[in-house]
Amino acid sequence: MKRPVSGYPIPMATNNRLSNTAQYWGGRAKEALGRLSGNRRTQYEGKLDQAKANVKDTGLDVRNAFRRRRARY
Repeated sequence: MKRPVSGYPIPMATNNRLSNTAQYWGGRAKEALGRLSGNRRTQYEGKLDQAKANVKDTGLDVRNAFRRRRARY
């Protein structure tokens, strides 16, 4: 785990969530920029970035669901 300035560890899942959120909003910005400029390639790259971030978040949700289920038994 990484140690922030405060000294308390940050769970890796939190870092992944923040990274995925940043990638999602970066994709939204790229899509909007492509839409405004009329550049379809930039627009589709933005949509692709959003889809990647959503897939990663879904993977984290699935992993956490299995971990919670296994912890109950």
